[in-house]
Amino acid sequence: MELNGRDLGEDLARTLEGAGWMTWTNQPLGSVQQDHVPVADILAIEKSYHAIVKIYEVKISRGDFQRDVSEGKYLSYMKFCHQFYFATPAKLIDKTELPEGCGLTVRGDKSWRSLKVAPRHDCQIDLNLLLALLMKGYQNHFEEYRRLDLEYLKTYPGLVSAAAKFGVRLSRDIVDATFALPAAEELKTKIEKLAGRQFNGLDWAVDWLRREVDTLLGKYKYGEDAGELVEMALRLMKGSAWGVEQELQKIVDKFKENKDAKKETQ
Repeated sequence: MELNGRDLGEDLARTLEGAGWMTWTNQPLGSVQQDHVPVADILAIEKSYHAIVKIYEVKISRGDFQRDVSEGKYLSYMKFCHQFYFATPAKLIDKTELPEGCGLTVRGDKSWRSLKVAPRHDCQIDLNLLLALLMKGYQNHFEEYRRLDLEYLKTYPGLVSAAAKFGVRLSRDIVDATFALPAAEELKTKIEKLAGRQFNGLDWAVDWLRREVDTLLGKYKYGEDAGELVEMALRLMKGSAWGVEQELQKIVDKFKENKDAKKETQ
């Protein structure tokens, strides 16, 4: 299985996460406002209050590995972790080539395996690193949310092109509107029952309701009901149908009771 450096790192991160580790990829090891802050290909933290921190440097060529060792780049990671590993494709390097204090994990055809366990050394995680992990974790979480949000949009025909033309926000409004349509149609039916007539659309029905409300507001005993009807209509026009059916039914029942009581007195 041939992978580039980025894919190899993400593959290792997923493997570590499957084993119960929290992982960060391409992780700055402190404030990015500081000069020469090391960036770890993978940082993994054990899910424990006595956590072990591991850093993995991914190498896909012997030349890159040898240059890193000769320049001592790997040493800049040591103070940020308890164990440091080189992560490479299988057979790229031999464990005898590792500098002192380093471990080696390799990717074979099917999985990762450790060829040399890195010796453990003391490490104090400072506040800048913790903040960097928090901010990168939040960024990754937000990006994943946005990715899922776009995947959600793709499930609706025509919304991909709409998003490209009008923007994701408008396209989401269209999606929300599709959920409100059944509730809007139900409201139209309810208003038609109250009016004893049919309307060509919801806007006509709501217009009739508004005119009736103007009349009802002049009658004290219906003032509260009229206000509730207006509030429900506005909520539905905005795409929110939660609880409207039950509230509307209560008002309808109340109107019927008043109507029956009036007949009995005549």
